[in-house]
Amino acid sequence: MSRRAKAPSSPADVPRGVASFRGPVAELAKVRKTVNGTTILNDVSLGVHAGEVVLIRGASGSGKSSALRLLAGIDTPDSGTVRLLGEDLSETAPRARARLIRDRVGIGFQDPLLDNALPVIENLYGLARVNGHFSEHRRADRERLAWLAETLRVSHKLHGLTAVLSGGEKLRLALGRALMARPEVLLLDEPTHMVDSPGKKALYESLTQIVASESVTVIIVSHDDEARAFAQREIVFDQGRASSS
Repeated sequence: MSRRAKAPSSPADVPRGVASFRGPVAELAKVRKTVNGTTILNDVSLGVHAGEVVLIRGASGSGKSSALRLLAGIDTPDSGTVRLLGEDLSETAPRARARLIRDRVGIGFQDPLLDNALPVIENLYGLARVNGHFSEHRRADRERLAWLAETLRVSHKLHGLTAVLSGGEKLRLALGRALMARPEVLLLDEPTHMVDSPGKKALYESLTQIVASESVTVIIVSHDDEARAFAQREIVFDQGRASSS
């Protein structure tokens, strides 16, 4: 599937380390994963290269979300290798693995996990500030926040409470939070499962602009037709095995 026309660059563009990679930036090699005696992933191998937008799809229970959790460093395989940004996650010390994910990977879960009692703006920059990737005193950070808020269509609500946002606005806000630190890889698990078709379209239109501007590598788990239109290629899971389509 073809990529969209290049959008205007985000503010304060910087070189991305992922651009120097040869081979996949995210990879599973002969991975097996069993949970409570049930084989979830059975000898799965897949690779995603820098700048790709890849959709992982399949029936419920096929192993697609389990594969994403391995790439995010949340779970570990029973056997096989998980590599992310050149690091073998199974061989990486826990602190180093956490630092790699924190500094170079954005993650969006099915639940936005927002604090409804906070203003929208604090949910947008809060995690990045805690991790040292945002400061109100840095002009480039303030410009990035404003650009993301505008692109994700929440700029007019930045100083209101998160609790009053619609479901679609909350999902776009969570996406912005995952992108604040300029991740090289973005992992999204069913990012639009809570919203209707117009809400899904709005999120993917915003994400298309961001991807075109920043060349971030995106891996999405989703059932949505809108995600299929957004992705460059698909990896299909069926009963714990993966194949490209």
